[in-house]
Amino acid sequence: MRNRNLFCVASAIGLAILSTQASAVTVFGAKLNHNLQVPSLCNPNNKGDLCSWVLTLAQANAGHETAPHDGTLTQIRIEACGKGSFVLQIAQANPATHQASVIRTGPLINYVGSLHNCNGSGNFIIEKFPVSIPIKAGQYLAVVASRVNFVTQSGSSNDVFDPPLADGRPTRTANNTGHGGGLLMLQAVMNP
Repeated sequence: MRNRNLFCVASAIGLAILSTQASAVTVFGAKLNHNLQVPSLCNPNNKGDLCSWVLTLAQANAGHETAPHDGTLTQIRIEACGKGSFVLQIAQANPATHQASVIRTGPLINYVGSLHNCNGSGNFIIEKFPVSIPIKAGQYLAVVASRVNFVTQSGSSNDVFDPPLADGRPTRTANNTGHGGGLLMLQAVMNP
């Protein structure tokens, strides 16, 4: 009887561990742990221009810029300084050559932001948005907007494309000069 009880307990623990592993999520993108800079404009000379920003450098999280495996994005997280909106994109990119193309565009995300994220030194306010978007290993996050209120200055910059990248179009080279700089404070959660 004792062996049977031990077997039942061991089986229950094993199932709990397996179910926890099966429901594990993956997070990639920026760390969202640094104060922000003023909004980054797509084109300061024409404030109505739209650009694509491709997250080719993850703030404080180097090596975690891309989806590590195939799966579904379930949540987008940002640390924003003020309100705004963007359209999410999934991109194929080559950071070494600053080239990218877009696989998928949408949805539109409206965010509120917080001034604390501009002036604070910790306890940043992170906004979370539910999504359901398929993604493949090695693909990048990107956004389309005329300005983004969720960037931090680090001396480096994500790749910026003006005009924005469009689904299924050929690969293009970024034209960062004179366009919005900094690193996107953008992160994704995905299920396997």
